[in-house]
Amino acid sequence: KSRTTHCDKMATNSAPDVDGIVLLDATDESLTVSWPPVPDAERYILQYRRARAPENDGGDAGDADFETLSDRLRSTQARKRNLAPAADGRRGFLFRVRSASSGGEEEEGAWTAHVEPFRLLTAAEQSGRMGAPAVVP
Repeated sequence: KSRTTHCDKMATNSAPDVDGIVLLDATDESLTVSWPPVPDAERYILQYRRARAPENDGGDAGDADFETLSDRLRSTQARKRNLAPAADGRRGFLFRVRSASSGGEEEEGAWTAHVEPFRLLTAAEQSGRMGAPAVVP
């Protein structure tokens, strides 16, 4: 179960805040995340980063380590593909999202993230997944 936390309380404008990120799907090389829609949001900005070792990960690590997956998302769901475990075998990633709108000038809501990293599946977990349903004639 994932708990949400607001990473950036420094939003100075009036775009509404996103409330929660959840993991929808994980494979051995991709993660699909979702969040509730925000009224009046014109788009969403989604960023991700590799989770650090627990002793080095104090929640939000600041902006430097996050990479923007997209700053023009219109839907409340996204998949990040082509992920790989770290050299030390860690498989976790953190995501954060915020809403954005235009009211004459750019307005962005506060960042929302999840506490526990979302984890890629191992090869064994991936091979044990149930396949997609097929239509039988």
